[in-house]
Formats: sequence, structure tokens, C-alpha cells
Amino acid sequence: MDETGCPTVPTKPVKTIAGKEQKQVGSSTSAEKGTNVSLALAVSASGQSIPPFFLFPRVNMKEIFMTHASHGAVGVANGSGYMNSDVFPQFMRHFIKHTGANADSPTMLLLDNHGSHLSIEAIDLALDHSITLLSFPPKCTHKMQPLDVAVFAPFKGMMTVKHDAWKKSNIGVTFDLHHVPLLVDQCLDVMLTPKTIKSGFRTTGIYPFNPQIFTEVDFVASELSGENLFGDEEKDADNQRRVLASGDAIVTAANEEVSTSEASTSAPASTSGAASSSLSLVSAPQLRDALKSVGPLKLGTPAPKSKRGRKTMESTILTSPEVVADLRDKAEKKRQKLTKAADEPAAKKQKGRGKSKTPRKRSPSPTETDIEEDFDFCTICKKKMPKHENRQNTAHCIVCDRGVHLKCAGPNPNTYTCIHCESE
Repeated sequence: MDETGCPTVPTKPVKTIAGKEQKQVGSSTSAEKGTNVSLALAVSASGQSIPPFFLFPRVNMKEIFMTHASHGAVGVANGSGYMNSDVFPQFMRHFIKHTGANADSPTMLLLDNHGSHLSIEAIDLALDHSITLLSFPPKCTHKMQPLDVAVFAPFKGMMTVKHDAWKKSNIGVTFDLHHVPLLVDQCLDVMLTPKTIKSGFRTTGIYPFNPQIFTEVDFVASELSGENLFGDEEKDADNQRRVLASGDAIVTAANEEVSTSEASTSAPASTSGAASSSLSLVSAPQLRDALKSVGPLKLGTPAPKSKRGRKTMESTILTSPEVVADLRDKAEKKRQKLTKAADEPAAKKQKGRGKSKTPRKRSPSPTETDIEEDFDFCTICKKKMPKHENRQNTAHCIVCDRGVHLKCAGPNPNTYTCIHCESE
């Protein structure tokens, strides 16, 4: 089982072939960024395959998306359009339906070790139907995944050609999500043949089983990248000595090869002289001296560590008791954490939110003395006077200038005299 992307806008233009009399002929792709639809497929070593499984980048699934899909195909939708642990159980049900896996017919499903496949629900489905989930080693799917090796590369090339042909036949029509299953069905009819599928299993050495399918040349890149991981000086020195030793072996092998060729063929004197002069330039002592004059070998910079937060898994049986127990433990811890967060009071959840870095100073609550000092009282109604007094709300005694409410001052507020001044 493997997944690939089917974009609505091809990333590479189709090659255009023209005659010599046409000087400029070219093609281009759309400048807009397309929408990616994920396609999950499953094939068997006998050359058979199950209907495709589509994953659309939409929150809600619509029937129009599968209008042109082949019979038996299934389509689901999520926000991202990529496989996750919530969608993978749905693919497992689709896989079980079309393969008929059960206790009487045990099945092994090979897949990569993506985090979306570590779903306890999907693993329970596999255990209930006698399916063993085995993951590939990390960074080896380009060599060990039959779909990657034999199917997906030509499939994507044909998708680009079919998209270009559809665009020329439907001028003015936008290629939308519901058109993707149409082209996928046309391309799978040509590319997903029993011959191609069997070739993928044979090339990867899975079936017929061939553990010697990969030679030492296939591991050169990993060995060279592993040399960059040496950190201390002692390992650096050992690595340099190993390189020098390999240089001596190469020069010795070259001398033996040239000597054998000189003995078996009668070359002119000038040719043998040229050969001897070239051998003197690449002799082992001179090569060693040249390397010493250059200085110590500088190793490559180690690759930066990944920041994705998930450790790279090894090839693992995902349905093994150890992996299942570990996943159940993680699921239980996650459930307890969510339950604890839901039980917390709402006030505690919002505590600390919306606060500024500098706390706001609160004014102290006023006391009775402060109230008496801040506010005056009307001598007539015995109520508080307005905080901001003006001619529209207060009147003042023309003798002592004590204020009262304007409505309490009577009909002539401009000539108001308080009762104390009148008595005097």
C-alpha cells in the first residue's frame, strides 16, 4: 500500500515535438497553484489491485467529487487532503472489503512507517481480520516499495499528458476536483497492469523473495552520509587512514591492470613510455605525500536534525504485541489529558488570558471621609451635589457662595440667599 498526489495543475509541462521549419514551439503550465488530491492504492504480488481510494482536501465530502470515478472507488474528505490517523481506518475497511482478509486467509500488508499508519483503530481492524502490518525501513521506499518503483512514476507522467489533452478538448472549462478521478481511472487502466505490478515486486526482491537484490553499490550513498557523523579526532584520523589505504589499493590495482595490458599487447615504444610516465605520476608514495601536503581531510558538515518532532521508525511489525501495547498506552494518556482538561472549571481555563505584561493599577475604594470631602450636600434637600457644578445644575448663595441644587434654589436662582444668611 502506498499513497501519491494527483494535483489539479501539473507541475511539469508536456514535451512538444515539432519539425525543423518551426523555429519556436513551446508549452507552459498554469501559473496558479493547483489543489492536491491524495490517491491510495494497494496491489498484490499476484498482479491484482483494489479500487483506488481518494482523499479530497475539503472539510465536507460531496457526491460530485466521485462523479467520474471507477466502480468500487471510495472518496473521503478532510481539511488537508493528506492521509492521517483518522482516515487510515477508513482505508483499512476499504482494503478488507476488496481483499476478503480473514482468519482463514491471513494477509501481510507492506507500507511505509508514516505516522498516519500508527492508528490503534486501524491496527485493531488488522488484528481482527488476521492482517499483519509490516513497515519498510526508513528512507528506502524508493527502492523497496513496488508502487514507487514500477507504477507511480509512469502514472504521473501519463497524468500530465492526459491533463494536457483534456485541457485542449475542454477550452474555457476549469479542471476541478471531480475531474481528477476521471483521469486517474484512464491512467490506471494503462499503468496498473498485472505485468507492471509483478515487475515492481520482482525488482524490489519481495516476490520472488531475493535478499541479494541490492548490491554494495546501492549502499554507497548511505555509507558516505554516515562518514559525516564522525565527531572526535580519533575517528577522523581512522577515517583518513582508511581513505589513504583505499588510495594505495586503487593505485596498486591500476599498476597491475596496466602491466597485464602491456604484457598481452605489443604497443609502440612511445605508447609504453607514456604509460610509464603516467604511472609515475600516480604512484602510491607520491599520492600519500600529496595528501599530506594538502593537510588533514575535512569531513562534510553533518546534516541538521529534523524538527518534525517524530523519531524515524525502523522496519517494524505494527501489529506486534509490543507496538500495540505502546500505542494503547499513548492513547490512554492522551484520553486522560483531554478528560482532565475538560473537567477544569472555565474560570481556571481563562485565567491569565488577555492580561497585559504590566498589571493595571486599581484605585482604592473610597472611604466615608473621602466621600464627605469629595462631595458637598445641598442644604435644602440634604442630597449630594453634582460632581461638576455649573450654572445649569447648581445655584450659589449671593452672600456665602454655598451651592445648592438649581431646582432647590427657587424661581430666582440668581438672587438666591441661603437660610443661614437670611437669619443673620
